Amino acid sequence: MSKDHANGLMCRNGLHDWEYHKVWRSGQWRCLACIRATNLRYYREHAFDTERVVTPERRKAANLAANESGRRYPDHRRARQAVKRALQKGTLHRPDECASCHTACTPEASHDDYARQLDVEWLCRRCHAIKDRGLHVKAI
Repeated sequence: MSKDHANGLMCRNGLHDWEYHKVWRSGQWRCLACIRATNLRYYREHAFDTERVVTPERRKAANLAANESGRRYPDHRRARQAVKRALQKGTLHRPDECASCHTACTPEASHDDYARQLDVEWLCRRCHAIKDRGLHVKAI
């Protein structure tokens, strides 16, 4: 890693940025611009590989995984289906912001008790993941 006169760091590609992030797999420092360029290049090459995505084997594997999850957690599946039906009928309304951090988004339904299927808290994906892992986010 070479030195940058402004803040003492330079990414491995020689581009400068005020925020640096360590790329964990390679253990090298890269600036945000380099990380974005690498991600964009990867997704252009791999993300829309339709031959790989729509093969019958992959569809079958995805269906088996979904069915196994439904068999393993039937109460979770019933609760998700009940929320989906209520949203379609209009008896349950999805708000435009997260109930925890109040960011504008399309929130997900979070269940505290799967027996109470329509008693949900509407959380953004980040807050929902944090809640499911047992951590708490302070309301802003």
